[in-house]
Amino acid sequence: MDEKSDSLVTDDLSDKSPVFNVTSSRLQMFVDSDWPQPMICNAETEKADKKAKRRIKKKSEEIARDNLVTIFKLVSKELMDSSLVHGRLLDDEFVPLQQLFTVLEHIFLNGLKVKKLSQIKSMLGGNKDFYSILEQVQKTCTEAAELSNTVKEASNIKTQLGKARAWIRLAMMQKKLADYFHILISNKDMLREFYEAGAVLLEEDAHILQGLMVGLNCIDCHLSIRDNLHLDDPVGSIDYSLYLSEASLPGPDIDVTECDSGAADLTVALDQNRFLEEHNTHLTSTLNDIKHKLQTLQESHDCLLENTSLRKSCSKTYKQRMISTGRRITD
Repeated sequence: MDEKSDSLVTDDLSDKSPVFNVTSSRLQMFVDSDWPQPMICNAETEKADKKAKRRIKKKSEEIARDNLVTIFKLVSKELMDSSLVHGRLLDDEFVPLQQLFTVLEHIFLNGLKVKKLSQIKSMLGGNKDFYSILEQVQKTCTEAAELSNTVKEASNIKTQLGKARAWIRLAMMQKKLADYFHILISNKDMLREFYEAGAVLLEEDAHILQGLMVGLNCIDCHLSIRDNLHLDDPVGSIDYSLYLSEASLPGPDIDVTECDSGAADLTVALDQNRFLEEHNTHLTSTLNDIKHKLQTLQESHDCLLENTSLRKSCSKTYKQRMISTGRRITD
């Protein structure tokens, strides 16, 4: 009985030992091969990720700048074409002019640095401020100083964005928008204080925009500042559908000769406007020269009168002395 029980125990142990061995081997196999290896983030991986992010950011900035320049080309061309067709003063209700101002706002807002307080206001529904940038023009241009004073006197404007819009509209009516814009983009050191690297005003694209603005000088517009109730509205969106619709693309039903004649008329009008502006500049320069010469002649005339008066006084004194001397000799 004892021998049988011992044999049973031995058999049981022998039967159980392979199970334990299999289980241990499976555990060992799982530990060696099936357990996921930990990921190690080294300095090279972080450096590569940062480089990729910078490359993506730079590419996005380039696309944003290209989009702004392209849409400004389309908007300015549409505005000039429409102004030739209407042949009148353009007002605030003219849609192409509204789109031009909207695009200009996006140009000035591109890459604009936002301070912490302004960022909180922007998150709460406020507007970014670029009016302080426009005010920098008056430091080198007296006409811009008068323009800024006019904006400050407008009591109906409550926000900085509204003041910036009024400033741009007044510059447009003065036909000085391109000149003021040139002053801004020429001062890169000042712009770097307000804009992030890669902003359109800090790149060469700004000179393309300035060249396009010169063509806007042929447009006559009358824009209300004091009676405009929409100057304090939030920043609007650019309506790309006005320039990307199928109707605006040349097709088989469009007479190409009419397009060519319209382009020719526009070219002639721009050439005439450029000639008149150059002639006006020449006349202004000539007038300033004449005024300077007239002032010089007036000063010379005053000097001659003063010398003549002095000589007469000296001659009179001399005669009186001679007379008194002659009397003494006679006595």
